[in-house]
Amino acid sequence: MNIVKKTVTSAAVAVAALSVAQVAPANAGTSIRGWVAGDRSANVRSAPSTTARVVGHRGSHSFVSGTLVNGSWIKVPGGYINRGVIESQSTRFRTVNGRLSTSTLCPVNKQFNSPGSVGYGYTKNTQRYLNCYANQQLNSLEAAYKKQFGHYALIDLTYRPVAEQRYWFRVFGAPREAVPGTSNHGMAVAIDFRETDCRGEEFGWGGAGNRWLRINGGRYGFVNPFRYGTAGESYHFNFVG
Repeated sequence: MNIVKKTVTSAAVAVAALSVAQVAPANAGTSIRGWVAGDRSANVRSAPSTTARVVGHRGSHSFVSGTLVNGSWIKVPGGYINRGVIESQSTRFRTVNGRLSTSTLCPVNKQFNSPGSVGYGYTKNTQRYLNCYANQQLNSLEAAYKKQFGHYALIDLTYRPVAEQRYWFRVFGAPREAVPGTSNHGMAVAIDFRETDCRGEEFGWGGAGNRWLRINGGRYGFVNPFRYGTAGESYHFNFVG
């Protein structure tokens, strides 16, 4: 997996989470302040790992202040939160959502791309982008998925600029699509695996891939926010740490 290279000063690391181009090293003890990105709660873990027990949650857009313990985890009262779920640019979230430069994100391995066109000009060769901390966990998830099934969990969509959010909103409307400027895709913390509306297909409700992701995705910080079998998107997973 190729990671965008960028020099980040320790001062910049202290005030940036989604705005760094790679999982840059930083000194333990660095203060981190920001807000939970997206419209989903972030996991608070018992230890600095996505395999550690979930001991609590921080609500969407809630303020977070803590101390960096390693490159990916922040010590907060009651546990640890992954840096990837923290946005530190502005409390006016719509001024950030869908307006992240891809130079501040990490490229998703193209081997994970769906093979066909999925609209808005996407092909199997289109570069997708994701929050760097989420991308780090995605690589581990994909390795485990391939070990289980012999192939990667193929991906349709990841980060969506606001113009793309408007496109999908025109195509599908609410409630399937979030109002432009509010999508978790716009914060680069959401993934749509290969989309299907058919029950029993790989990532449809009841499909082998969907079952595996719902059981194991949390070990990598990814969860599906919808109740099983509902009209919600079976293939959509948010990074919550």
